[in-house]
Amino acid sequence: MRHLLRFGDDGSRAADVAWLWINSHRWPGWDLETVCAIEPEGAVPRQRLPFSEAGWGSSQTVVSDDDPRLALSATSDLLVVGDRGRVPAMAACLGSTTEWLLVRPPAPMVIVRHGRRTESVLLCTDGSASATLAVRTLAAMPWISGLEVMVVGVVDGCTAAEEAVHRATTLLSVAGAAVRQRVLHGDATDLLADLAHETPHDLLVAGTRGLTGIERLRLGSTAARITHTSPASVLLACARPCNSSEVRTDDCDDARGYL
Repeated sequence: MRHLLRFGDDGSRAADVAWLWINSHRWPGWDLETVCAIEPEGAVPRQRLPFSEAGWGSSQTVVSDDDPRLALSATSDLLVVGDRGRVPAMAACLGSTTEWLLVRPPAPMVIVRHGRRTESVLLCTDGSASATLAVRTLAAMPWISGLEVMVVGVVDGCTAAEEAVHRATTLLSVAGAAVRQRVLHGDATDLLADLAHETPHDLLVAGTRGLTGIERLRLGSTAARITHTSPASVLLACARPCNSSEVRTDDCDDARGYL
């Protein structure tokens, strides 16, 4: 079974960094699709050449004159975007496009902030469906073997954090990662945000929405904070993604409030 990585390219420096991050890893069994848009002046954007060392099965560039958020919301196994875009490329800057996608990522999504190969990972889990999807996504990466992963859960009276950490540790260990685990006590948002800054790592992994109802929303607010403040690249997953038929482009300005 082949997998698809979709890359949102607006030709900005942030997109250059994301492109370097993508091709710093090996992707056997994966195909690459680059989505870009016609420039405001009508110029066709440059097409990037993938690195042969990355081992792509196939690579194609899709030039769209539609809203880039629609193109990026099509089905894929992993969506990769830069941290900041430029205005007015891709109909809206990739920065705001990224924010809009964070409402409900159409696929597990990496927001790239550096171009180096991933070697260390901080994974936050609370056992929610979105956090579980984030764990499974990381475990399925073709470069998982040899990664150093710290799995962290927070006991704050709401969830069985220790059990969630144990499940994530088992899955990632079986996949080939070198895993450490840590259980903290207190407020999840503050503790994980502080840990994200204090602990050197290349990639931070979390679910976009935490447990709700009686156990209240937790990791959702945490994901919002660490996504906007962590210096590391961030992999986010949502267990209830939208598809392109559900896309509402007028939601872009409200994206921050949904995390």
